[in-house]
Amino acid sequence: MAVLTADTMVGGAPVENTCSLQDHYRMSSAPVSVDPASLRTSAVDNDECAASYDEYRRQVSAWIDGVEDEIIRCHGAIAAPVGASLREYFGRVSGYAEQTGARRAGMAQNLMAAAGRYEGGDADGAQSISAAGGGL
Repeated sequence: MAVLTADTMVGGAPVENTCSLQDHYRMSSAPVSVDPASLRTSAVDNDECAASYDEYRRQVSAWIDGVEDEIIRCHGAIAAPVGASLREYFGRVSGYAEQTGARRAGMAQNLMAAAGRYEGGDADGAQSISAAGGGL
């Protein structure tokens, strides 16, 4: 059974911290199975997602490049702060998209590497068993 700890007091009453579960997680003796093909499929999905973020970032950057001048042209100099605000806001959006895409691309690389390591581990294990059995 999970036991929650009261780590914080709010208004004199304890607040349960659900992140501090005690006596809940124990090691299992159940077998673990990893499918390298599934890891590779997830890697491809992450790569595609990273490419989507990169394309979105490119589109935002292309749009924002001319927005200040266009706003001033259409609405006059009084609207210049609107263009500057849009540039700042969408500049941050573009940055977040770039960071998220990079994380997804990194996850894809990690998943591909993990698939290779699992397959390598299986091959090494099989070779060790064969060697221990004297080639039976």
